[in-house]
Amino acid sequence: MLYILDRLNPNDTFQVLSFSNSTERLFKEPMKVTAQNASEAKKYVAALDADGGTEMREAVETATATPAPENRLRIFVLMTDGYIGND
Repeated sequence: MLYILDRLNPNDTFQVLSFSNSTERLFKEPMKVTAQNASEAKKYVAALDADGGTEMREAVETATATPAPENRLRIFVLMTDGYIGND
């Protein structure tokens, strides 16, 4: 995840979600790539702890709930340390 955050382009927007038994988002909405936003995302990722279940349905629904801006490609990556539940 840190590798991806380090390689975002200045015109990109991004969001970081964590999921286990529930889903949390770092930002209220996708954010522009700035040094401050990237730093906040890296701290968030570094503090994640693998616990709880690995239920990705809510994470996928959350990630796709906000429509992508016109003329933009939305890509999302799911990373997990274990077996996916409720897939």
